[in-house]
Amino acid sequence: ARPPGHRRGAAREPRPCPAGRADGPRRGGAVRPRPSDPDGLAQLLAGLGQLMRDDPLDAARQMLGEHLCAADLAAIDNPAYAAAMAASLQESARQDLLGYAQDLASLGAPWPFGCDQVHQPVVLVHGRAHRIVPLRHGEALAAALPDAALQITEDGHLSVLAQLPALATTLLGAR
Repeated sequence: ARPPGHRRGAAREPRPCPAGRADGPRRGGAVRPRPSDPDGLAQLLAGLGQLMRDDPLDAARQMLGEHLCAADLAAIDNPAYAAAMAASLQESARQDLLGYAQDLASLGAPWPFGCDQVHQPVVLVHGRAHRIVPLRHGEALAAALPDAALQITEDGHLSVLAQLPALATTLLGAR
């Protein structure tokens, strides 16, 4: 399904882990459960939730596999970043990844609004080295929003989060 206003040939909705399947991981351990198998999805997420509670950084490495760029791996190796990420992943796994399951379900559903209905200024931050969601997705979304600024960094999937403090400072200063 496509969001309202989506044109054929435009960037499609990003997938969380494009290299895997519900019946098991492949290509570096990335997993993408099939939404058509709710029982399999529940079982997979329960197991992944337990792994995230036990060793969240190893779970992230297994989930994302080869999709982590050098900047992502360096971020995981940074003790302060790793501690914050581990705490966040453990919290997200507290309910067997219910939020992740809801995210997966929403990826296949049409958006309940059109991008032209977003009237607030939007800042999109996208890493050039992101191996899961291509830069063209960020560019297409920024082009579809009436008042969007796209900040492109050299980061990947995890390392782009290092931009949050500077982004928060910028956004708070703009108020």
